[in-house]
Parts: sequence; structure tokens; C-alpha cells
Amino acid sequence: MSLVAEHAIVSIQVADFAMADPGGKATIVGSGISVLTHTAGKTSTTRFSVVVEIEVPYDLLPQDFPIEIALIDAVGGLVSPGGSQPLRIAQLASVERPQRTAGLSYPREALRGRTRLVVDFAQGLPLPAEAAYAWRVTVDGDETRNWTYPFAVATNGAAAGGGPVIG
Repeated sequence: MSLVAEHAIVSIQVADFAMADPGGKATIVGSGISVLTHTAGKTSTTRFSVVVEIEVPYDLLPQDFPIEIALIDAVGGLVSPGGSQPLRIAQLASVERPQRTAGLSYPREALRGRTRLVVDFAQGLPLPAEAAYAWRVTVDGDETRNWTYPFAVATNGAAAGGGPVIG
């Protein structure tokens, strides 16, 4: 078991759009998506972004560790969008100790190092509708601890001849 994974705080968000600047700040629009639909006339979902933030306790810093984001199905198997390779994204994170603000007094335990990974699927993903999926995050290669964010891909009632009934 990894000390980093054991003590990390991990949050996962799915949003309409997200981006991170070089300083690590994120701009997130439309966070909290749990259902994606298909783009009209296409087999891919609408555009979305996945945002993963990992916080590490001050006493474990500085630290370098791998992060993996994987797309899984309802039973935990890796998903291969459109029949391609399983969708797994890995990155080496380097988290430094945060700088204390001069003139302010506070316990260092309140400080945590942070890293963020933003993945934007501008063209959506070719995923079958009426199915459940999840994003699974693994920290420091520790398979005993991982975090998930479940979501579904729904059929678009309007595209299938349904939609709202007025009157």
C-alpha cells in the first residue's frame, strides 16, 4: 500500500468544459454531469471534460507519483471506446510543499500539496447509449485504493423521435 494513496484526498468531476492554466488553477463550466447524451446524428457523446484533483498531506511532500484515469464499465472492466484500445490515461505528478504566506500564522497540517489533471473530450467519446460507466482514478499504482465517478450515456429522446409533449 502506498502512503501517498492512503492519505490522498481525491476528487473527480465531469463537466461540460474544463481547462487548467500552467499555475494549476482550473476553469470548470457545468460541473456535476452524471448523464451524457449523444450528439445529434452521431454515435459519440457530447463534449465533456474530466477533472481530477489530488491533495497530499504536507508531511509527505515533496512527492512524485503516477496518476491513472481509466474508463470502466458497470462491472469494473476497462472500456475500449469505438472498439479501440482501453481508455487509460497516465501521468507522473510532481507535488511540492505549498509556500506559507508571510505574516500569517496557521498550522502546517492545514497545508496540502495539490495536483490537477484535466482531460477534455472535445469530440465526445463513441460510447453505446443506455449504459453505465465510471471514471476510476488510481494514485501511486496502489490498486487497493481507487476512486470512481459513475455516469451514464442515455439515448436522446428527441433524436429518437421522442421529446417533450406539449398540450
